[in-house]
Amino acid sequence: MHETSAAHVLRARALLRLGRPADAASEIDAVLEPTGSHPEDARTLSFEQLGELHTLRATARVRCHRFPDADDSFLSARVYTYSSGNAALEAELAYYEAHYAQAAGARVEFEAWARAVLAVRPEPVSVPARAAYFVPLEHSRARAYDLLGFIAAEAHDFREQARRLRSSLEEFDRTIVRDAWFEAKQLAHLSYYVRDFGDEDVADYVLQRYGCTEWTAELAAQQQEVLRSLGWSTAMRGDFLSAFRFLRDAADIAPTIPYKISAVLDRAYLSCELQLGVVAREEVDYAERLAARVCWNDVRAEAEIVALLQLSAALAPIDAPRARLALERYRTLKKTLPTSALAHGDPRVRAEELAAQAAILRAEGFGERAKLAFVDSFETWRSLGCAWQAALVARELTKLGAGAAFASCTAAEARRHPASWLAARSAPG
Repeated sequence: MHETSAAHVLRARALLRLGRPADAASEIDAVLEPTGSHPEDARTLSFEQLGELHTLRATARVRCHRFPDADDSFLSARVYTYSSGNAALEAELAYYEAHYAQAAGARVEFEAWARAVLAVRPEPVSVPARAAYFVPLEHSRARAYDLLGFIAAEAHDFREQARRLRSSLEEFDRTIVRDAWFEAKQLAHLSYYVRDFGDEDVADYVLQRYGCTEWTAELAAQQQEVLRSLGWSTAMRGDFLSAFRFLRDAADIAPTIPYKISAVLDRAYLSCELQLGVVAREEVDYAERLAARVCWNDVRAEAEIVALLQLSAALAPIDAPRARLALERYRTLKKTLPTSALAHGDPRVRAEELAAQAAILRAEGFGERAKLAFVDSFETWRSLGCAWQAALVARELTKLGAGAAFASCTAAEARRHPASWLAARSAPG
């Protein structure tokens, strides 16, 4: 029994999302290059169907690094897509052209194709209604904003990235067709901005969006990241009870032990800042016991490896040798990450690494070296416009007697967040 082209296309899309481009290409080839008799071969298909098939074939070939073949497929995809008059198909093609340009290292073309997606005009209402295309125009626009956010992040313009992420999410408000995984991923990425910049407007948006999202077990990693960020944002406003609840929920739904460790250490940090020393120590001890259960050599996810960096900073004032061991294990695992990982190029990660190193050096008695590392961390955060994170590091430099300028920096940020723990700890007396 022969299958329709639609069945092959649906299976190809699923295989692409599962990271199996070679199998996806085989599904498309079954339609475009049929063997034997086939009741619905390429000669019977519409321009729209052919445009979709060649677009998916081109994408599969790019992911298989078959670039010359991809060039031919994209050329065919353009011919059929532009002949179809289907705006949603045209936008999806432009999105995949952007991905191809990115893979080929063509930076100018990458941005140009991403913007081309946003330039596609919806079909006029006067056009006779047609069957809805599989990928709505709004979905391709959402992904284009994501690509432009990536470009902004590469330029270390994280405020612009946040604006692009928000625009990406808002595209889904214009369609009844949702993409739960992509929306959750975007919300998690936007929530990082809340932690680093302390932007209350973005925090309100993340909280509102979080409440409207249908969270499932498959989205636990993204949900946990959002909950951690909400914990920080509410703590910065002085709502410490809600902050602890968000962080507890983050630990409870963590999909892996390293994710749980990160949430537990967030609770430890907040407890310490609120001068709940016994509670903070118990949380750190619990995180360390959890870490002992992990086979770290098998961990490959960047978000999980970072738990060791957090653990090293938390252990520094308690036991410097154990903190140093955690940091060195983190550095070893970081080397196994692909070169594209954020840990290798994101200055925010570098700033966190410097602060952890400084905390350990201080605990080991190397005050001047600690001061230098804290200064590097402070300057990194400040250069990125992350005033909140810079102020937290400035406070550590003040403790080391680095100068009144750092105390002033901390005081200025405390005034911006008068209900935060930073303001309470910075108050005279």
